[in-house]
Amino acid sequence: MKITIVDLLDQHARARGQEICITDREGSWTYKKIQRASVKIARELRKLGVKKGDRIGLLTTNVIEYPIVVFAAWRIGAAIVPINHKLTWNEVEYVVEHAGINIGVYEADLKVAEGNELNERGWITTREIGNIITTEERSDEEIINDSKAEDLAELLYTSGTTGKPKGCMHTHRNVYMASMLTAAGFQLVGKDKILISMPIWHSSPMNNWLLGGIFVGAHIVLMKEYGPVEFIEYLEKYKITLTFVAPIALLMPINMGVKIDRRKLRNMRLTAYGGGPLGEDMVKVIEKKYGEIGLVQVYGMTETGPNGTALYEWEGKGQEGSVGRSGTPGMEVEVRKRDGEVCSEGEIGEIYIRSPAMMEGYWGDAAATSEVLDEEGWFRTGDIAKIKAGGYIYIMDRAKDMIITGGENVYSKEVEDAIGGYEDVLDVAVVGLEDKNWGETVVAVIVKKKGSGEIEEELRKYVGARLAEYKQPRRYMWAEELPRTPSGKLKKFDIREKIRGGQYETKARV
Repeated sequence: MKITIVDLLDQHARARGQEICITDREGSWTYKKIQRASVKIARELRKLGVKKGDRIGLLTTNVIEYPIVVFAAWRIGAAIVPINHKLTWNEVEYVVEHAGINIGVYEADLKVAEGNELNERGWITTREIGNIITTEERSDEEIINDSKAEDLAELLYTSGTTGKPKGCMHTHRNVYMASMLTAAGFQLVGKDKILISMPIWHSSPMNNWLLGGIFVGAHIVLMKEYGPVEFIEYLEKYKITLTFVAPIALLMPINMGVKIDRRKLRNMRLTAYGGGPLGEDMVKVIEKKYGEIGLVQVYGMTETGPNGTALYEWEGKGQEGSVGRSGTPGMEVEVRKRDGEVCSEGEIGEIYIRSPAMMEGYWGDAAATSEVLDEEGWFRTGDIAKIKAGGYIYIMDRAKDMIITGGENVYSKEVEDAIGGYEDVLDVAVVGLEDKNWGETVVAVIVKKKGSGEIEEELRKYVGARLAEYKQPRRYMWAEELPRTPSGKLKKFDIREKIRGGQYETKARV
């Protein structure tokens, strides 16, 4: 395969140049306009000394400058390094240093950018990018495209749920395949209107839905930052047909009482959600408020594209909580026991994934790469799952989050699901902490719903009726909120550290 996403953008610019490619809060950009803007920025980046193989940092929200700089970087053979704009400066600096970023683009009004002298590091603002784009251009300017399929396109940093984030190396071939396999797996077409409300620097909004949409020539709508009221407004205003969200993004408008007009959401044919499952009760609540919006559970990882599996709407009834029973198009998925044998129904093992969208490895970390990628290209996800009737896969826990107490295996997600069913629990995380007698002890950290009174005694009874004694938390702790990644995953590494540091309350506030 020699073609890249840049080639596809240029093809669309020739064939459908006046059709809308991207809409943001400032207006709409045609495929031709996106192409010309990215060429112009590519020339400016060259003037600033950026060359093939360099890494360009991106520290922004969902603004139009982001995709323009992405295509500009790729045109000159540079790689992009998207950075979570919600990080602290120390966390940002770690990524900058680790990736060896040569130059970057940032939003000047971001809190993390304040006082950190990014301009002195050679970074430029989105405002400067915007000024360059709006200057006059020559109509005869050559279209630059120096990217090759084998070139590094992205360094995508993992969420860091178990420690320091690692940089996943994706070539143009990987990125092309991730977008193509998404288009095939979810039947994306040119007439789709795809809302990007989750952070664009995250792997799924970026590779699956932004680039997947551009792959087929669809219309992308950028929402600068997610907000419950604005989310519903965008769905209705732009007659969105497809979106990707963390489950909480669907639940927040409901919890806040935001008005949702089901009639205005009739165009919604697919709502992909990931970062955590939705149980049967939650699915019913969402469908009652939103109508039939094509709920599809998706599962994947930054390392895998992030393509993986899907629980499609037509097979999801009665299987809520499952991530599906097979890989989406182009994805091979197996659940293996410790001896390497593939699990049968009723057995528990680790999920392995292989695909052409897979990363090439971790940046500057051959040892970590060899731990998760074998010689045949299989990736060890670290997710422990059970095969249930019909071959449906249910994730039990992260391998590193499985708790061994008194010689018994406790899957934290099973305990979280039991606690989460209690009416006054808003959020919960279950972790294992060292114990000299039991090896590990089960600890639950809980966020109560506002207005709840003292609930620990009743909660213990509730959990006791649902779980074996060895699975029940020996300690309950209380928090105002729990740390999560942008995709909604609990940062259990941080939670354990906060417990050890005494940062959670041992008695719930009434």
